Amino acid sequence: SKYSLALYELFVDYFIVKNGFGETPVISIDNFRKLLGLKENEYEKFRDLNYYIIQKSLKEINAKSDLFVEVEYRKKGRKVEAVKFFIKKNPDGVIDVEPILKRTEQQQRQGRLPLPEFEIENQELFQILTDNYGISKNKAADLLKSHDEFYIQEVLQRVNEQVKDGKVKDVAGFTIKALEDDYRVKKNVFAMEDSKKQNQKEQAKHDKVRVEQLKTEFTRHSEEKIKRALAEITEAKKNELLQSFEANELNSSDFLTKRYRQHGLGDVLVRTTFRYYAAKNLLLKEDYDFVAYAAKQGYHLAKDEMNEFMIMRKQP
Repeated sequence: SKYSLALYELFVDYFIVKNGFGETPVISIDNFRKLLGLKENEYEKFRDLNYYIIQKSLKEINAKSDLFVEVEYRKKGRKVEAVKFFIKKNPDGVIDVEPILKRTEQQQRQGRLPLPEFEIENQELFQILTDNYGISKNKAADLLKSHDEFYIQEVLQRVNEQVKDGKVKDVAGFTIKALEDDYRVKKNVFAMEDSKKQNQKEQAKHDKVRVEQLKTEFTRHSEEKIKRALAEITEAKKNELLQSFEANELNSSDFLTKRYRQHGLGDVLVRTTFRYYAAKNLLLKEDYDFVAYAAKQGYHLAKDEMNEFMIMRKQP
């Protein structure tokens, strides 16, 4: 990774060849961040900086280069304020490659670039290709540069199935061909249609639950709104509203008129009808109409063949 490479260059500068070891000065965390070109919002917590930058970089450098590095943390209380690195030759990582930097005659060449995998960002997938599937490092680097990592992972799933079934003798060769020729499982048109229907069923089930949740939310919202509205209007306004209700709503229903004459607003059905009538006259539509309320929440509702509400979505 780029951070591993940047730190490798730093360690090369402080490694003394003739002595076989070296050490950096104590580097404050602020200067360390500047050294790596980190922005203020990148790895703000030291925990993240340590895990994703320091530890991962040291792991790569120690595994793949000719240097072996250890870190020492300098703390003030419980807070890490600085780091210092100790460098020595890596007995398992002597690699004969080109020098990392073009140095002047006064700068003795002290370090060498590791193999091409240092340029690969997804080190874990690189290790899987080389260690688990036996692909050469150069070929693995080429595959990671030419294919998306998610594509590679899909193909490897297919390779694993074939290997488990005992159908593969040359795992490395088969894996390379599978990646180059796209051996991912292809769904036929019938499987795709079944998958689509299943997705639609799951979506309809989810939508039904959401509609019921919306109804509950709407009922509570509407009740609170009309209760407040009726409490805030004057008695004269309320009487005017009641007269309007009697003239418009009750005259259109003999059944309601009869119940109103017998029980007035004490009748549950009459009272419910009156509250809805009052809501239409006192509130905004989204406060008394369920479809309008749902639309305000971002849901377009329609009714299906069973006359039940369903969520309609715009076509992409």
